[in-house]
Amino acid sequence: CHVAIILESLVLTSLTSHRLRLGSMKMCESPRILVEKIEQVFNPRLLEKYILELQHMTGLSRGGCETVLPPDHPLLLEPACGVQMNECLLFHGGKDADLDR
Repeated sequence: CHVAIILESLVLTSLTSHRLRLGSMKMCESPRILVEKIEQVFNPRLLEKYILELQHMTGLSRGGCETVLPPDHPLLLEPACGVQMNECLLFHGGKDADLDR
């Protein structure tokens, strides 16, 4: 239950304004949403692909990467396999400041 509350908070705080349509200069307000349900979806093949790619990236950068987000950033993930790879959670419609780093 605590995980669902944290995920809901992360989604809600990541909402940002957006363009009215492609190429438009007019900006719309941040969406107002109500999170009704959070479900876990498990795809073993996708997880395996992710782990293999993470192992590949870790092998290319054995010393890890320089942290680009502050350590207290709510979307920064713990280092995988003890190596900092600058992984963070991003949601559709994430803030520009998070995407540009």
